[in-house]
Amino acid sequence: MKGHFAADSKMKRLLVVAVAVCCATALAPALRFKSDHSFKLVQFTDLHYGKADRYNSKSQHIQNVILQAEEPDVAVFTGDLIEGSEGDPEESWKLAVQPLVEHNTPWGVVFGNNDASNTEGKQQLMQLDTSYSLSFSQPGPTNVSGVGNYIIPIFSSGVNVSSCVNVSNPVVALAFLDSGVRDCMGVKGYGCVMPDQIDWLKSEIAQLPLQCNASVPLLVFFHIPFQQYMNVWNEETCFGHKFERVCCSAADTGLFDLLSARGNVLGVFVGHDHMNNYGGVYGGVPLYYGRKSGYPPPLPLLNGARLISLDEHDLSAINTWQVVEDGDVEPTPEHKPHDSLQDQCHS
Repeated sequence: MKGHFAADSKMKRLLVVAVAVCCATALAPALRFKSDHSFKLVQFTDLHYGKADRYNSKSQHIQNVILQAEEPDVAVFTGDLIEGSEGDPEESWKLAVQPLVEHNTPWGVVFGNNDASNTEGKQQLMQLDTSYSLSFSQPGPTNVSGVGNYIIPIFSSGVNVSSCVNVSNPVVALAFLDSGVRDCMGVKGYGCVMPDQIDWLKSEIAQLPLQCNASVPLLVFFHIPFQQYMNVWNEETCFGHKFERVCCSAADTGLFDLLSARGNVLGVFVGHDHMNNYGGVYGGVPLYYGRKSGYPPPLPLLNGARLISLDEHDLSAINTWQVVEDGDVEPTPEHKPHDSLQDQCHS
């Protein structure tokens, strides 16, 4: 599918936009399409820095190779940057973002279930992350479940665009959500995006100004897949691999229903399941796994990342592909539905 956007040259400029973008503790870089109307994003996921010292340098090598090969405009971490229960979490976090600093690549984060076990731990890590001038992460509203619920607008390049485009308003929005740690709505298993987060998201995206009489396209990032990631593999043609059961949220809290009803969602991007990297369209919503980025590799797969690109002249879809640890693009096999179905989330 298609894509592209770029960091504004004024890296310290404060975003002022007609959408409630909450509470950043550092001045975030404004993001906008490049003059060639392109924008490329890399999704790193499940790096697990701190799990073992011998893996840290290998994981950084993978990030550096991919950043060098693809030259993305921004990066998104979809959780489990670190193994928060082992070693020094803040030092591990610094290792995870160091390649981005070295490549001058802006980034945003969502938390996974292994980064920190409680709100206080997440708040401390968010404070560290937002101390970097390249980070556009935000802690989000304090009266909503989780840490790191925020929306980042992407602005037009302003170069040879349609006369109906208001360059002062976003043309694409990135939504970031905290999917929790364990259990959901009293159901044992993995965490979820809670109903109050969904209400918050619904309110925020409703405030995004229209562009050319249409809703602004949305990309959504969180860590733990919702249950529709089972459904898309069971019922639709997918591209990529499924080498483990889907470890989805213990309960369906309605996030997918909101996105499906809203429409103009260019993609949902998750991590969590190290041996799954497939994507497919379900209920009109493109659903994608990232690719485990950190060592050790999720055999039989290699480590790598998902790339996403947007085209400002055609925001009806994205282009997305996967790059492995040597910088090569890996073909993704087609999967057709068959009788071997998963009907319950693995926990």
